[in-house]
Amino acid sequence: MSGWFPKPSVASERRVATGRLTMNIVEAGSGPAVLLIHGLGWDHSLWNPTVEKLAAHYHVIAADTRGHGGTDKPDGPYDMDMFARDYAALADALGQELVVFPSHHSGFAGDEFGYPGEPEAFAARLREVLGDD
Repeated sequence: MSGWFPKPSVASERRVATGRLTMNIVEAGSGPAVLLIHGLGWDHSLWNPTVEKLAAHYHVIAADTRGHGGTDKPDGPYDMDMFARDYAALADALGQELVVFPSHHSGFAGDEFGYPGEPEAFAARLREVLGDD
């Protein structure tokens, strides 16, 4: 459905109804769930090389954010808290407790999710999850 980088052979792509909207995801691997969030103007395929690498140890999920890629594009305006609520709904729909929210925004910017404006705390949590002291 997109084309920045080709889909890894280990991954599958599908659309997931969340109750808020239907989101397009690529997923691979098993283990703790790691959600990869692309930056604005991109889509999940930006993470495809990372999906392939992390899938050996994690259940990696790369999703298209509202208004991007294969995810629904309802009328806006959109904001970061809306995106955060969308991703929380995705986790619920998948029955997953998402371990970490890597993103291109120095930690996800939703007020009740992630580490908004705290890149050091975000990096420390990411190192903890990945077992990288």
